[in-house]
Amino acid sequence: MKPTTFRELVQAYLSSPSVITLSPASITKYTRLSHTLLEMMNPVLTYTSDPVTATTVSHAWYAKMKVEGASNAKVNGLKEHIKRLYSWGTRSFGVAYDSNPALYMPKLRHEAAESNPFTLDDTLAIKDYMNSKYCKLIESEVLMCNIMLFLFATGMRPQEMMDLKVSDIVMDDNGKDRLIAIKGSKAREAGKVSRYLFVTDEIAHYINFAMQHRASRTAVVSDTLWVTARGNKLHPTSSHELFKRTLKKIGLPDKQQYDLRRGCATNIIHDPRYGVTVAQKQLGHKDIKTTMIYEQLGKKEAARLFKGH
Repeated sequence: MKPTTFRELVQAYLSSPSVITLSPASITKYTRLSHTLLEMMNPVLTYTSDPVTATTVSHAWYAKMKVEGASNAKVNGLKEHIKRLYSWGTRSFGVAYDSNPALYMPKLRHEAAESNPFTLDDTLAIKDYMNSKYCKLIESEVLMCNIMLFLFATGMRPQEMMDLKVSDIVMDDNGKDRLIAIKGSKAREAGKVSRYLFVTDEIAHYINFAMQHRASRTAVVSDTLWVTARGNKLHPTSSHELFKRTLKKIGLPDKQQYDLRRGCATNIIHDPRYGVTVAQKQLGHKDIKTTMIYEQLGKKEAARLFKGH
């Protein structure tokens, strides 16, 4: 039945195959956003096909979304969900595209997030805990520790690490040095080598660990270097959850997996032997301005440096 109110639109969307076939995390996210929007607006609001009415609805919605203290990211997230709901309604029930209230809302620029990169001390804490007699890590958490140290040493993006194949570990032209070939890190580079990373002794140690882990699995169904305890390719959601759990067990502050890449970048930039140019190549940035972001001090780091004056 064609929905006539916003509540009916939400109910139809959440019970549709477009949603119920998604991952549990996505279903939870879309349900939460939908309920937030229902609380903001009259649930019996007419689900209109009139662009003029949609403009009025848009202004009323936006006024309630952009309250004091609401971050731009939150407002943009709600706006994107309105667009998602109405776009689904347009496809499913033929309502005019320009009746979508989200079309009449401005796009807000995200505030710069405070960077919280891993430090050398953090990596030493990981190593010390693994070698300690008080270590209580299970097999999957030991695997995650080695992945974290690998990401910090290489500066790879977490997704690049998950996609890295055994065959991407190649020999240099001189036949002596090993390199990691990063392929298709961007859509425009699909199938092509976007950059190479030199395999140091430390990185070689983590590669050997990954290979031994693969060899110890009863059945490996993925050609990636890093695999799960069951021999499958790592999945972003489960990898993120394991990462958080491992950090908490070691006693390190809450961070993101991407902060390992940020830590690598910061170390390279502030190492007098290398600097920004080497960091740009290691990270695979097209524009050096992106790399320069890591040279700036974060608010907390600046405060720590200033406390001695």
